[in-house]
Amino acid sequence: MERLEYLKKELKHITLVNRGSPFPLYDTEYVELVEQQIINIMDKTKIDYDDEPVVSCKHCKSLFIKVDEDDNNLCMKCGSINEVIGHKDIFDYKNKYNK
Repeated sequence: MERLEYLKKELKHITLVNRGSPFPLYDTEYVELVEQQIINIMDKTKIDYDDEPVVSCKHCKSLFIKVDEDDNNLCMKCGSINEVIGHKDIFDYKNKYNK
């Protein structure tokens, strides 16, 4: 559960930064959203997100893929459309591209 641990560390960091500054640097609604909705939901569901399949761009190998309203896969790095490669999980992607 790397992602859940990362979110917990991030929440701890932004909470400490907000406490130590004269005014909140991070939006308090964002902090609340991360704490109550995202982390609590992930804790309850116990889904291992590291085992979820991922897609990367066929050309630049980026994972920054968004799906538009017409269900097109858009690479936000190089701009290619519907040219993605599916991977079994994030570790398969990392092993394949040595990232």
